[in-house]
Amino acid sequence: MILICFDIGWSLALKMVSTGNIPDREDLWSGPVRKQCRRIVMAAEEYVFVPTKGEKKISGIVSVPDGFIRGKKPGIILAHGADNDMFHPLLVHMADMLAEAGYLILRFNFLYRDEGRKVPDSNEVLTASWVRVYEFLRDHPLYKPSSIVAGGKSLGG
Repeated sequence: MILICFDIGWSLALKMVSTGNIPDREDLWSGPVRKQCRRIVMAAEEYVFVPTKGEKKISGIVSVPDGFIRGKKPGIILAHGADNDMFHPLLVHMADMLAEAGYLILRFNFLYRDEGRKVPDSNEVLTASWVRVYEFLRDHPLYKPSSIVAGGKSLGG
C-alpha cells in the first residue's frame, strides 16, 4: 500500500513514513489529514509467457492485487484491439482500476503483434491464443481465480 500526501510538508511526510505512523483508513478519512493524503492499493505486475502448441509464446502481464488470495475472486482476461497491443492506454487503465478493486487481471498480446505484424491472424489462431491464455490463468498454481471473465477492445470483424 502506498500513501500519497500533498501540501503537508516534507518533514511531516518523512516523519509519518519513518515512524510507521501512517493513519488508518478511518483516521485518514475523518481526521485533518483527509484533504492531504490518499492511500492507494497497488497491484504487482508480472510478465508472463504463455506457451502455445508450437514453439511460440504469448506475452502477457498479470496484475496481482495487493492481498490477492487465489480462488476467492474472479480473474479477468483483457485482449487488445486489431491496431494496438496490451499497452494500449484503455487496457492499461482498465487493468489498473480492476486490480485496485481486487481482481486478478491478465492482459496479453496476440502472436501477430509480438511478431511485429499489423494484420491479425486467422480466427483459428486467435481462438487458439484465447484458449491457451484462459488455460494458463485457470491452471496456474499461484493464480487460480474462482472464475474467469473475458473482455477486450475491438478486434474488428
